[in-house]
Amino acid sequence: MTVTLARWIPNDSSLAGLAELFEPAGAKVLAAEIAQEATGSPVDADAGELCYVKYKPTRHCIVQWAFPTPSGQPLLVSATLSSGSQGADVASDPAFRRQAETLKAGANGGSELYRYLPERRLFFQLFPLDSGLPGLPLAASGLWATAALAHALGLSPGTIRIADITPVAYNPWNRWVVRYTVVENGLTRQYYAKMFRDDRGQTMSAVLRSVWERLTAGGASWRIPAPLAFIPEARMLVLEALESATDARSLLRQAAGDPRARQKAREVFERTAGGMVQFQKATVEGLPVMTARALLLYYEKKINRVARVSPELADSIRAQLSCLEAEACRLPTEPMVLCHGAFRHTHVLLCGEKLGLVDLDNLRLSGASADAGDFLAYLDRVALRQPAQRPIIGELETVFVAALRRHRSIDRRWLAWHRSAAHVKWALRSFHSLSSKGGGPVEDLAALRAGFETC
Repeated sequence: MTVTLARWIPNDSSLAGLAELFEPAGAKVLAAEIAQEATGSPVDADAGELCYVKYKPTRHCIVQWAFPTPSGQPLLVSATLSSGSQGADVASDPAFRRQAETLKAGANGGSELYRYLPERRLFFQLFPLDSGLPGLPLAASGLWATAALAHALGLSPGTIRIADITPVAYNPWNRWVVRYTVVENGLTRQYYAKMFRDDRGQTMSAVLRSVWERLTAGGASWRIPAPLAFIPEARMLVLEALESATDARSLLRQAAGDPRARQKAREVFERTAGGMVQFQKATVEGLPVMTARALLLYYEKKINRVARVSPELADSIRAQLSCLEAEACRLPTEPMVLCHGAFRHTHVLLCGEKLGLVDLDNLRLSGASADAGDFLAYLDRVALRQPAQRPIIGELETVFVAALRRHRSIDRRWLAWHRSAAHVKWALRSFHSLSSKGGGPVEDLAALRAGFETC
């Protein structure tokens, strides 16, 4: 039996069927029926796991279920509940319908891979059909991927084969990350690919190349995946796979009960702090700039829509933003440097003598303490949701902060500011995923602020 995290469901008058998306006998049953009709194989609705939620108040909510199969590869079905005509527009789009027909024919002419219920404004689609990612069916096909990777990497199609395609992360309508295991002349290599709904991967390729070259030339203690190619047909960026023994997240889990892992984790967190400061010295042109003021304006724009369905959360965030604005006005100007933009320990890999840094979609110029603040705020969130790990998290946080203090570029006052600002981000993430260990995102924000206050 699947255990599902309790959902906090707001009263959203624009999305009357919102609660139905999370009821055991609700939209999940329809999703299982669609999957069963399309595949011709039994699908157990009760065994389906809710694996993704993206809620935009008064506009839409996207959810996705994973249904187990005998092969071990789950069937993924997404549903979009919209306040407007989003689902109807997609279902009537000629290009989408042609793609659906092509996929249907390839699946031996089974039932439709999508369904729109106009009276409920519910739109379902079965992976790999995705109206926001039209290149996804191509990238999920071993035949196409073999030819595309061979061409992009300058290899002969006859010398390579794809031994495995492993999805890593999938946000319906928006992003797909996959790992390709490629065998070339008997040698096995792995590549990662990121697909987006627009051409941002092409821009990312140039930026990542520039950062990679500067880190390599400077002998940095961090490594990042080198961008290898951008495939326009699928809007897909191909990256090298870093060879790593493990990652900091796994090490953190082990550290609570293993003294050797604990010591290793202390070393990794110390090296992470030093590597972050070294990373900031890379000079890259053309990056977006995120000042403290711009960050506050970004959050303020989210509040009006949130207030329509959760005024208590909106008021709590407004109070926090007001506090942050006043504090920023009192602080000296912070140096703007290269930043990861979403830095946390889950992005750190152990790559021999160096640490690897991944998931660099949000590279930007920001305050010198921004990444460190994000890093600490995420540890706060993990501690909130996993109480058993709080002692080891507190210890590793102390190691990380002590290492930061050796670098004059990090201002402890700005570090506190960015940490508190990131608490707002995580409260909003809780809100947009409709998930909470407590009574809702208001409690999440309050708990984070209680653990660490800026003002």
